[in-house]
Amino acid sequence: MKAKRCNIPTKVITGIKKINKRMIIAGYCFLLLIGGMGCQNKKQHSKNYEELLIGSWKYSEINNGVTCTVTFHPDHRLTQYFEFQHGGGKARPGEWNVNGDTLFINEKTGESSLLFEVLNDSVMMLLTHDSIPVVFERITEGLPVKQ
Repeated sequence: MKAKRCNIPTKVITGIKKINKRMIIAGYCFLLLIGGMGCQNKKQHSKNYEELLIGSWKYSEINNGVTCTVTFHPDHRLTQYFEFQHGGGKARPGEWNVNGDTLFINEKTGESSLLFEVLNDSVMMLLTHDSIPVVFERITEGLPVKQ
């Protein structure tokens, strides 16, 4: 049995080859673009985290009527203050340290580590080891206004 010859015009074959080349090039460009975006989103250096971390932060959620404020001091001490809905509060001291993109907190209840996800002048979002976000807002009362 003789094989049938397919008579596809040369123009069509050339066009298909060009389309395949274009798709391959477009795919590479897309991958480079995505890869470049990842490079721009590099984590900050530890020193930047430390500088931005210093100050007072308020936990964005209220749990059972309790609000939490944390102050990170430049000497690596921290003070957590828990304020109760019906009045009163409790201060809990501790220490903090940054290594890479991880915040380590050592206090009476033990040591914990949290991963910096976002840290800027107004918001801090940390991730627990279970990837649960913990969001804080910077307390700006009494701080000088940047001009």
